[in-house]
Amino acid sequence: MLTGVADTEGRAKLDHELSRNPAFAGVVDAVSDAAEAFSIDPRAGGLEFASLEAATSVPSRCRMKLFRPREEKDRLCAFFFKKSNIAGSRDRFSYGAVEFLPDRLRPEEIRTWIAWLASGLDPALRPSNLKRAFLYTIPE
Repeated sequence: MLTGVADTEGRAKLDHELSRNPAFAGVVDAVSDAAEAFSIDPRAGGLEFASLEAATSVPSRCRMKLFRPREEKDRLCAFFFKKSNIAGSRDRFSYGAVEFLPDRLRPEEIRTWIAWLASGLDPALRPSNLKRAFLYTIPE
């Protein structure tokens, strides 16, 4: 379930990112259909999803950011990370990224990402094609 897209800021962010990267729609649909709750950060670069704590509906530190690493290329990325515990810090703890081509992305792949994010990035649920090293800048 995707929350926070009914408000003006969240809807504008989602619409903007989907117009720039239509291939994100499959991931947005899968997150929207998930049993777990997620929110988007309208201020973040790319399209950033946070799992919501079940008891409080507060975004957890675990995040997935969708973005295009190079505007002239078709390849897209899903970057997994945890935000810093320190208030005001821009630090992130990287868990890795999955690179994909829009026409080759399978729904079962997306479901593994969602399950991993909802689990708090449990090592046992890590996607098999996760890369730890990549040569591009992650948008903030």
